[in-house]
Amino acid sequence: MAKISVATEIKQQVNMPDIINRYIVAKPRHNRIPCPFHDGEDYNLSYKKGFFKCFVCGMSGDIFKFVSSYFNLTFAESVGKINEDFLLGYSLHEKPSYRDQLKMIERQKALRESQKTKEHLEKEKEDAYWKLFDEVALYEEIIQSSAPKLAEEDLKPQFIEALHNLEYKKYLLGLAESERWGYA
Repeated sequence: MAKISVATEIKQQVNMPDIINRYIVAKPRHNRIPCPFHDGEDYNLSYKKGFFKCFVCGMSGDIFKFVSSYFNLTFAESVGKINEDFLLGYSLHEKPSYRDQLKMIERQKALRESQKTKEHLEKEKEDAYWKLFDEVALYEEIIQSSAPKLAEEDLKPQFIEALHNLEYKKYLLGLAESERWGYA
């Protein structure tokens, strides 16, 4: 199999967070690390699923660019290193058999389904977060609008209910924010 098609296969299985967690000692903060290319101390190298970029030295690219630059390798050597280090088992020197090609296609389908499921779960989490956010805002609005103006006034039921629920919803929102930002 040509290295380009193996590289495409590898990119479907290994992403930048995997690479960072495997090769970099510094603990990431919000998908940022100190840049290893200019020996930065501040968290100037940002990464997402498929790419990285340093906002100081300008180095950017995909997983292969990162590995080849970090270890001073060629593209082909970086493909081989990732293949070996992540135990992916691709043969880099011979054309795969028809059976192996079918297995790769099945693996790709499974990865796509897994990704769809993961994206669906992420969307559900995001929707739940914004629902909590809206509930907190609503309870705060109810408290503000139905709070007694005078000490002698009776407390309105919606005011009491909003007071009762607000702190719990804020607690849940705090947990959701912690998970969202990677502190959970």
